[in-house]
Amino acid sequence: MTGRVMVKGVAVGYESTLERDYLIFMNWHRGVSHVDGQPVTIRYRNAEGRMTSYTPDFLTTYLDGSRQLAEVKYRADLKELWADYRPRFRQGVRWAASQSAGGQATRFKIMTDTEIRTDYLRNARFLSGYIGDDPEPGIEDQLAATLVTMGETTPKALLEAAFRHPVNRVAAIRPMWRMIGLGRIEFDMNAALTMASAIWIIAGEGFVPPGYHGYDLGGTP
Repeated sequence: MTGRVMVKGVAVGYESTLERDYLIFMNWHRGVSHVDGQPVTIRYRNAEGRMTSYTPDFLTTYLDGSRQLAEVKYRADLKELWADYRPRFRQGVRWAASQSAGGQATRFKIMTDTEIRTDYLRNARFLSGYIGDDPEPGIEDQLAATLVTMGETTPKALLEAAFRHPVNRVAAIRPMWRMIGLGRIEFDMNAALTMASAIWIIAGEGFVPPGYHGYDLGGTP
């Protein structure tokens, strides 16, 4: 399966559904600057003395300047074909080390379905269905104002506190998910998002939960 995924505003190609999911994962990662597909071809001599080459899948650059050279593989394939993959991956490790020695902090990492297909990815895929909705300023402002007064709460409790009538609560569900997808309302991306998940308002809208040490919140709200 091949195609392209928008990652930080740039279309990046993939050659499997797992690679596609990796790109979706990285697009939602707040610490990622950009991702390059098949960024380098490494030439090397194999065990038989013949020249061959290896092209890793992705090079992910983070906002702090560090980089990750990634090979995306299913865990089952790794177990079955490890003897074939191992010489190539060694070249990836060496290439990353050479880049680090040159001043660009780079590491080589094998990303499998275990690391990629997590609650984080499931949340990203779910919220992707809402962030393209048209804004609903009246509903969103009411949700934000209510959440500021509540502090940390849950999506279910927020809807009940913000709107008395059940019809209005239903109408506010999509705008609420949109606000969460856009980052106006925070939650733990590493845990499955449900109506019972903990949510809170972002800095700048009036509330940060006590002891929160996650993303850089940009100073005192």
